[in-house]
Amino acid sequence: MVNSSQILKLPLPSSLVGSEVGSFTEFTVTQRMPAIARRVIVENHFSIDSRFKI
Repeated sequence: MVNSSQILKLPLPSSLVGSEVGSFTEFTVTQRMPAIARRVIVENHFSIDSRFKI
């Protein structure tokens, strides 16, 4: 078991910003995530009511 004195104190990286046009984060939020959601809906044959709620 690791105790807190053994954990490195590293600085946190800067936040991912989805508003930066062309960034990986912006692409993920605007393109990848919606595509994944659409694929999940299609592949799992959700009802029309469930699709609307999602």
